[in-house]
Order: sequence, then C-alpha cells, then structure tokens
Amino acid sequence: MIAIIAMFMDHFATTFYPNYEKYWWLLLIHLIGRVAAPIMWFMVVEGYTHTHSLKKYLERLLIFSIIAHFAYNFCFGISLIPLKDSLLNQTSIIWPLFLSVIGLWVEYQEWKDAKKIGCILILCLLAFPSDWSCFPILCTNHIYKNQGNLKKQVLGMAMSLS
Repeated sequence: MIAIIAMFMDHFATTFYPNYEKYWWLLLIHLIGRVAAPIMWFMVVEGYTHTHSLKKYLERLLIFSIIAHFAYNFCFGISLIPLKDSLLNQTSIIWPLFLSVIGLWVEYQEWKDAKKIGCILILCLLAFPSDWSCFPILCTNHIYKNQGNLKKQVLGMAMSLS
C-alpha cells in the first residue's frame, strides 16, 4: 500500500502540476513518490521467491504491463506508439518488473556466465525505454542475491541509483 500511495502522489504531482519543482511542497510529494520503485522491486523478488507458478506470475505481470502502458501514456501525454517521440519513459515500470522476473529466472539457470550476462544485457536493452530503465532488472537481482541482509540490499540499490 505504501508503494501505491507513494506512486499515486508522485503521478498526481507530475500530472496536475507539471512545473512541480517551483513549489517545495510539490517537490516533497515527488520525492516521496521515489520510494515506490524500490518497494516494487522488493515485492517482485518476494513474488518470484514465493510463487507456485512462475508462468502464471509472468503472465499476470505481462498483462498488467500492457494495461499499464496505455494508462501511463495517456496520463503523461506520451504517444501510444513506442519510441515515436522519445527513447526514454515510453512505458510504465510494470514492463521492466516483468523483465526483472525473467532476469531472476535467467540468473539462476545452470548456464555459462557469458550466456547469463548476454541474456541480462538483452533484458536491460528491452527495459531501457521504460520508466526507471534497466534499474529494476539490476536491482531486483541484487535484492534477490542479498535476501536476508537488508543493509546490503539498501546500500546496493542506493549505489545503483546515485
């Protein structure tokens, strides 16, 4: 619920007050909204860890990413045609969350490291035009590798976002 409320506040400030940086209280709302993404990354790792069906989990994320794409683009006035106006922020964070789950699956396959790295790079490229770019893929992987060590999880995300 914290992530949903934070994301709502952020999107509200951005949508209804496009020049939010002029007012301290709108900037504060926007900054509070920044907490949504790391919470979502953490929850994706939890979902991956506890799911009974990876296939169904991925299907739900894919369907939601398609629905969220249209809502995100409508809300922020972005063309529904990918990459028409810009390379960045072309779709919502749900798309890279979907790719993050695939990245977690790839990371724990018994493949050679070169194949894993290649797959992760492809996933990062696919996520690049979305909101938060490839950070969800890299951060969910970091969170998963450091489960049980909140300090390492938080420090790793802070370093990747700074």
